[in-house]
Amino acid sequence: MNVHSWWVPYAILLFGIWDLITGITRLRRQKQGVKQKGLGGKVFVLLGILFIITGIWAFWL
Repeated sequence: MNVHSWWVPYAILLFGIWDLITGITRLRRQKQGVKQKGLGGKVFVLLGILFIITGIWAFWL
C-alpha cells in the first residue's frame, strides 16, 4: 500500500541535493575565512547525504 503521494520521494531527493550544494558552498566560504551564522557546512553535507539516501529509499515504499 502506497502511503504517500508520488511526488514525495522527488521532493526529498531535491531537498537532499539542495542541502548538499549548500554544505559544499558553506565549506568553501569557511576555507576563505568568511564568518557564517547557523549550521556549519559539514552538517549540511551530512544532512544532504542522508536526505538523498532517504529519497532513494522512499521509491521502494
